[in-house]
Amino acid sequence: IHEKIADTGIVGVIKKGNSDRVVGLRADLDALDLDEFNQFEHRSKIKGKMHACGHDGHTAMLLGAACHLAKDVDFDGTIYVIFQPAEEVEGGAQKMIDEGLFKRFPMDAVFGMHNYPTQAVGTFSICPGPMMAAFGSFECVITGTGMHSSLPHMAVDPIEIGVEMHRQWKSILHRDIEPLQPAVISVTQFNSGSAHNISPEIAELKGSTRCFSPEVAATISKRMTDIAHDVCAMNNAKCEFIYKQSYPALINEPVCTSFVAEVAAKIVGEDQVSTGIEPILGSEDFACMLENCP
Repeated sequence: IHEKIADTGIVGVIKKGNSDRVVGLRADLDALDLDEFNQFEHRSKIKGKMHACGHDGHTAMLLGAACHLAKDVDFDGTIYVIFQPAEEVEGGAQKMIDEGLFKRFPMDAVFGMHNYPTQAVGTFSICPGPMMAAFGSFECVITGTGMHSSLPHMAVDPIEIGVEMHRQWKSILHRDIEPLQPAVISVTQFNSGSAHNISPEIAELKGSTRCFSPEVAATISKRMTDIAHDVCAMNNAKCEFIYKQSYPALINEPVCTSFVAEVAAKIVGEDQVSTGIEPILGSEDFACMLENCP
């Protein structure tokens, strides 16, 4: 057992026989900053922390697999069981990679899975190629000129500028991106002002983007940046715009994907395994591992 990789990450090594074949199995750790109101036995015992995305289930599944593989299964080679911290926004997969995950533990392939609440128990879904979206985040701080609301001609209103910026950002999706390429731009925070009768000086917009193609991600980043500065220039305002590409798209290698589907079918039956699902616009930082290993 190798501990303290990316702070709280762990890699367990299960080796049998003499083969140099190696595979990795990954589960993600850590909870979200939410209060849990469920009453079942396995609810969180820590106030303000909740496994709302099911990572406790992932960890339990991999611990179960590790026990089974160590005790009851004969195979020839090595299996690494990877317990990865901080999947949600902090990018724990990339931190494990940066700290030498695939150099210290080189492997032929790595596999992960994610529970999905809307899917029937005992079923599996997978698709080759892009399966989950790249995730980007942005922040824009607009600086205008504050003024009493009775003197609008002397103000540079950052709220009005932010509304126009938001409208122009949305237009990227049908003006700059090919219609068959899925993409989303979501402004999820818009904060400004503190009084009924004062036009504020500052407005702040935050949000996220989703897409599957690196080219689309680059287009979104460039066009959002250009629009932010151009709209401000047109209105005698200034802005600071920051765009961060947090996670890449999760792209499944076709041969490994077919292998997983065959194994799942042996366990639950072919009619319980779907290999033709549509990609989803949610994101998962297992994508970073798949950039380094099939």
